[in-house]
Amino acid sequence: MRKLRLVIGVIFLCLFYGIPLYAQGPWEAPQNSEGGATQQSVEPATTDPNIINPDTFTADKPAVTTTAPTVGAGAAIDVLYSKHVKAVIVPLDYAFSPDFKGGINIPYIEKEVTTAMGQDLKASGLGDISLWTKFRLGDERDLQGVTYFSVKLPTGKSDIDPTTDLPLGTGSYDFIINQTVSTIQGPFRLKGNIGYRWNTESDYTEAGTHYETQRGTVLNYLIGADYFTPLPGLIAYLNVAGLMIERSKEKQNGVDVALADSMKTLDIIAGVRFAITSSTAVRLGAIIPAWTQFDPDTLDPKHREVLLDAGFSGQF
Repeated sequence: MRKLRLVIGVIFLCLFYGIPLYAQGPWEAPQNSEGGATQQSVEPATTDPNIINPDTFTADKPAVTTTAPTVGAGAAIDVLYSKHVKAVIVPLDYAFSPDFKGGINIPYIEKEVTTAMGQDLKASGLGDISLWTKFRLGDERDLQGVTYFSVKLPTGKSDIDPTTDLPLGTGSYDFIINQTVSTIQGPFRLKGNIGYRWNTESDYTEAGTHYETQRGTVLNYLIGADYFTPLPGLIAYLNVAGLMIERSKEKQNGVDVALADSMKTLDIIAGVRFAITSSTAVRLGAIIPAWTQFDPDTLDPKHREVLLDAGFSGQF
């Protein structure tokens, strides 16, 4: 009788939790796992830094704030840090003219989740590299626009055993467009950004199962302001940013599988940036989750974590 009760209990748990747990497995978007929602919200920023730190092409010292970068190479490093997700992104670029750049973003990612069943999963390594180009029109003394195009490459490991591993990439070629506008009014730079990411289908076989997955499209937006403080070169910034992530689609051995990984977010991004020279700056701030709408099929969603955001950028 005791064994029968145990079997009935297991069957009940499988029926009650099985589909949501499966649909939110740690290889997809484990919103009911510790660290899963943070992981899901950070991933778009590792391939598109404009989501949290849009480029305005201009220097950060007020005396030369409308000065375009010189033609030549540039480099940066961006660090995102939380308990369950750590990412180091290295953007490299070349300014072909004062108004046109091209470059590459190289992310290194460490992440872990604790599943709803208490299993700890970890992964670290190269994420999905992206190639990009951007150009600007106008001047911040009036209104300036920066348009950004990017192609994300499937360089991060994605063909994994979903019961033991975490992916480092989506396994697909994805296309990204972002539009930033900015203007300087007195001691303030006002800015806004909107972007869209369209994901193509990934296709691989693992442990006898053939997966065909198309991640949900991502809409990102940001509005904010920089304040040029009286201290030369020091800028305080405050942004409000968010994501709208659609549900993914998946087939396993040709059979449609219901996923539960849609999500909407709203974050407060605040910090300071210090211009060392007219073309180099350091940054320190935080990304604070203000609101999250989880997939409606997530039974027990876990909160997102505060992220430390630090970086250095320079044009040489």
